[in-house]
Amino acid sequence: MSGNGGTGAAAGALRGVASHLSLRWVAAGIAVLTVAASGLFGGLRPTEKPTVPVIAVHTAFDGGPWTVTVNRALTLKTLEPLKKTEKAGDRWVAVRVRMEINANETWNRIDDVIRLPGVKGLRTVEPSEFYLVRDESLLVRELQPGIPEEVAFLWQQDGSVPRPEAMDVELWGMTHRKSSLTDMIEWLDSGPRALVLDVPVEDR
Repeated sequence: MSGNGGTGAAAGALRGVASHLSLRWVAAGIAVLTVAASGLFGGLRPTEKPTVPVIAVHTAFDGGPWTVTVNRALTLKTLEPLKKTEKAGDRWVAVRVRMEINANETWNRIDDVIRLPGVKGLRTVEPSEFYLVRDESLLVRELQPGIPEEVAFLWQQDGSVPRPEAMDVELWGMTHRKSSLTDMIEWLDSGPRALVLDVPVEDR
């Protein structure tokens, strides 16, 4: 009887060890699968990847009816006497670009050239003002083809929001194609086409 008891105890111990090892192998397998899945789907803390090409500052981008080059970004406390902010304490966020119209006609639709998708506290999604650098005047949204201009695109930002140290600039473009409505060749399909990442923002 004592021999059978010893054999039973040993068998029980072996079953316990096997069960413990099985649980460890299962846990290890789950960990491996989790790491593999995280690799496939962007990690345990997924980050958004740009869905458009990324280009560098000072790089010309052909957006169709225009070519635009992002040169610098800055914040300003005031544009007075040219323009006041809607609310006291607000600031201006500006992106200075070199812009040339590729279309054959005078172009007055520059509202959709750039966006600032990650900047908080902007009063509008589209820029609210356009500053012509060469003569320090506010631009009336109209540029002539084939004549490069230095233009500042301006947004009003809530003064209670921290000033951005760097920001992404989204470049938009259009496609020259036949319209299904008018059967005429037009500039259509306005939308994001490229991204300039982490543009340093000067405090002026």
